[in-house]
Amino acid sequence: MNKLLSITILLSLILISCNNSNKNKKGEHSDKELSKQKTTEQWSYSGEFGPEFWAQLEKESDCGGQYQYPININTTNSELITNDIKVSDFHYEKATEIQSVKNNGHTIKYNFISNENTMTYDGGKYLLKQFHFHSPSEHTINGVRYPLELHMLHYDNGEYLVFAIMAQQGDPSETFEFLGQFLSLKQGETKTVNKSQQLSYALNESIDGALYNYRGSLTTPPCTEKVNWFVLEKPISVSEEQIKILSISMPINNYRDIQPLNGRKINKIMPLATN
Repeated sequence: MNKLLSITILLSLILISCNNSNKNKKGEHSDKELSKQKTTEQWSYSGEFGPEFWAQLEKESDCGGQYQYPININTTNSELITNDIKVSDFHYEKATEIQSVKNNGHTIKYNFISNENTMTYDGGKYLLKQFHFHSPSEHTINGVRYPLELHMLHYDNGEYLVFAIMAQQGDPSETFEFLGQFLSLKQGETKTVNKSQQLSYALNESIDGALYNYRGSLTTPPCTEKVNWFVLEKPISVSEEQIKILSISMPINNYRDIQPLNGRKINKIMPLATN
């Protein structure tokens, strides 16, 4: 039970951190790399500029590569590996001041000032840079597509580590209640927030399922294939109204179709160890 509570608290703290403005060299480097996702303003989620044409729009991108995102997580075909992720690997602030929230035309981003939210993994210290949403989900789990997917993107020295959490309709989430009070937003619109929130209580459901890990790419052009993905098996619960509030501020169906595995393995990691 203590393990489940620890995981719940950690993931709830992750939810409030976004678009980190760290000014050290690694931070500046990562911001430049992330900005490459804007190399063309034409890409979209539908029509002649939709995902099936991203590789043509971005000639020097990885969008036509062999290790693309997203995939279907087939839980029966995953390979159980030794758990090498611990609660102590996470270092997040209890509260973060949210400066503003913006609709960038593709998703919703909450801007903040913090350089204290990190995860230690495989010899690297990954800084949490942003979180964003897709509705419906981009990953599927055993072929099931959820109404909402949340991504927490971490960065270290040219490599990315992203946690993906599915959300399903059910009881309301206090985290999403806080985030939703600043929505909806028109495309290009920004709202000032300037509020801090402690979210150790925020998730309504214990995250007690497995993690599924695979090597993939960034979610949008240039689809850089330097991402270590961790997909949580068990979804969190949010209300129908909370899903709607987020969805109406984003493009309809802002998701990319499932990509082939091309020989990649999906690793299964059981719930986080406490030490």
